[in-house]
Amino acid sequence: MLEQLQNSFRTSVLQPDSQDLSLFSSAFSAERLSIYRRSVYDNLKDSLGVVYPGLWKLLGDDCANSIAYALIRSLKQLPTSGCLDDWNSGLPEFIATVPELASLPYLRDYAEFEWAKHLSYSAPNCNVINAQALQDVEKEQVGELKFKFVPSLILYTSIYPIPEIQNVAENPDAAELKLRHQQVQAVITRPFNDVLTFWLAEDVWMFLSALKQGATLDNAVTKTCAKYSDFNPTHALGFMLHNRLIEGLNICAQ
Repeated sequence: MLEQLQNSFRTSVLQPDSQDLSLFSSAFSAERLSIYRRSVYDNLKDSLGVVYPGLWKLLGDDCANSIAYALIRSLKQLPTSGCLDDWNSGLPEFIATVPELASLPYLRDYAEFEWAKHLSYSAPNCNVINAQALQDVEKEQVGELKFKFVPSLILYTSIYPIPEIQNVAENPDAAELKLRHQQVQAVITRPFNDVLTFWLAEDVWMFLSALKQGATLDNAVTKTCAKYSDFNPTHALGFMLHNRLIEGLNICAQ
C-alpha cells in the first residue's frame, strides 16, 4: 500500500493530467500538489543549470528551462537514486530528441562536454607520480609499463568545434559561430581544485586513449606511430607528467 501511494504521489506531482486526487483526503488536493510540483521542478531544473551552465547561456534561460521541464516530465528520465549526479547525465541524449533543436546538432556534443567536466570535478582526489618514478623503472621493463590515470581524467572527442562553441557561451560579444564539422579531441582533468581542458593533437589523444584502455607503453607507441609517423612519445609523456595525469605504474607480466 505504501509503495502504491508513493508511486501515485510521484505520478500526480510530475504528470498533472493523470493525477488521482482520490488518494489525497483534502478539498484542496490540486493546490497542495502544485506546491510540491513547483518545488520538485525547480530543484531539478536548478540542478541541471549548475551542471550545464554553458548550455543555459547558449539557449537562454527560457528555452533551457523549457527543455529541463520537458526532461523532468518524462518519467523515463527521472532520478532513480538520491544523488542527482546520477540523473543529470541524461540531458545530452534527451536534447537530441527535441525536434525544435534539430537545427543545432552540436548541442548534444556540447552538453556531453559539460557533463564530462562535471564528472571530472566530482572525481575523488588521489596521489600522482613524478618523473622520478619513471626513471626508477628498469630500462628493459619500460616498454611493458601500463599506466593508471587519475580518476578525474576523461578523454573527450567531437566532430564539432567545441572550443569555439565554449567561447561563444562564455563571451556574449564573441563573433557569431559558423557551424562546421571539425574533429576535436581533449583531455579533461582536475589536477587541483579547478577542472582543466587540454585540446590535443590527434596523435597525443590516440596515445593517451590507447594507454587508458590498458595498452602497454610499447604497444601504445607502436599503434600511434603507425598512423602518425612524427609522433613524439617523449613529449607526450612529459605532458602527462607535467599535468599530473598519472596515478601509478604497473609492469605488464610476460
